[in-house]
Amino acid sequence: MTDIKAEQEDLGISGEQRLPFSAAILNGGHARRFGGIDKQEVEIDGIPIGLMLASQLSKIAQELLIVGKPQKSYESLGASQFEDDIKEGGPACGLLTALIHASFDWLCLCAVDMPFVSLELIRYLYVQSMSKDVDIVLCKTEKSIQPFFAFYNKHLVFELYSYIQSSSGLSLWHFIKIKNHLIIHENEIISLCDPRLVFQNINNRRSLEEARRQVLGLNTFHIMEE
Repeated sequence: MTDIKAEQEDLGISGEQRLPFSAAILNGGHARRFGGIDKQEVEIDGIPIGLMLASQLSKIAQELLIVGKPQKSYESLGASQFEDDIKEGGPACGLLTALIHASFDWLCLCAVDMPFVSLELIRYLYVQSMSKDVDIVLCKTEKSIQPFFAFYNKHLVFELYSYIQSSSGLSLWHFIKIKNHLIIHENEIISLCDPRLVFQNINNRRSLEEARRQVLGLNTFHIMEE
């Protein structure tokens, strides 16, 4: 097990400071399983999950990017908002847009439908990106690889663009596999946070209800009006 505190101290990282990386939220999905409701506006305890995630990321990243559908609520956090440079291209194209506009060498990519982000885990992933010779740092739980809670190096922008131009499937995981990447396994993750909560994917009404029960102990949920 890595000595997390020692690694952070070696890099001059304290627990409270905002770190020199960009964070990007992908919110360009169509939310068909929510009946067309914009996922970033789905609420938990009266707070849109997009704003919930953005507020947390703004505490740790020195730059916050929103890729997809612009939303006024992010303006108060000083976020820069961009529509996908390649339309209807899926998450790989969203990542490309984020890398193009990122000001820092490293980008923390997050999906808008996973709002319960762990700042401790993000800090750990950043330390790994800075201390290891890799292009991508991402997590793996018992269930799956998590490409939408991961760090990507900005120099990947040209390779990702070439991949998008030459591929019909546009699988982000396929792109990751052919790059130099580091996987953080669940036995490391659980020392920092609860992976069941952090990787809770709110992509339909049932998962939203479950998320509210986990976090708030409530038995009902509210979705903003269409």
